Amino acid sequence: MSAFVQHPKFRTLVLGILAMGLFASLVALAIVAIPHSMQRARVSACAGNLSQLWKMKYIYAAQFGGRGTEWRTCYGQGREFWVVMTRTQPPLIDSSNADLLLCPALGAYFPGDLQYLGPAESVFKKPGSVPVGCDDWNNHRSGGNVLYKSGDVINLSPGEWASFRDRGECAP
Repeated sequence: MSAFVQHPKFRTLVLGILAMGLFASLVALAIVAIPHSMQRARVSACAGNLSQLWKMKYIYAAQFGGRGTEWRTCYGQGREFWVVMTRTQPPLIDSSNADLLLCPALGAYFPGDLQYLGPAESVFKKPGSVPVGCDDWNNHRSGGNVLYKSGDVINLSPGEWASFRDRGECAP
């Protein structure tokens, strides 16, 4: 073996190069993984928003059901299904929680915008397997979330999402 290879400075150089290579590999993995993880977190937050909206609506209707006009919060189609929650007294949605009406997966917020769709027809007397809300058609890069009357939120793949959209179960 050469005297140069056995020199302590050579070993230090080799170890330094190996350490930099390992660090570069970790950085490359992080660059790939972090955006995907962030998008999945936004899609999950979107599902949480839909679920929270439904729970607010359902609890409010149950609490005030049969008294005055409050029970009408369970009726309506399309976006109006959700907008009515801003008109209740006291309002279920005000400036403190208006971000529930925005889809975090979209990444762009427009003040006063509503980025979820409601049912195409009244769901009040329908079974729990009926969709009561979903993402606006263009909120996610692929697929979308669907909220069912049972309270379950399902994330659909792009193919399932296209089929769901074509059936027209949610309306603008």
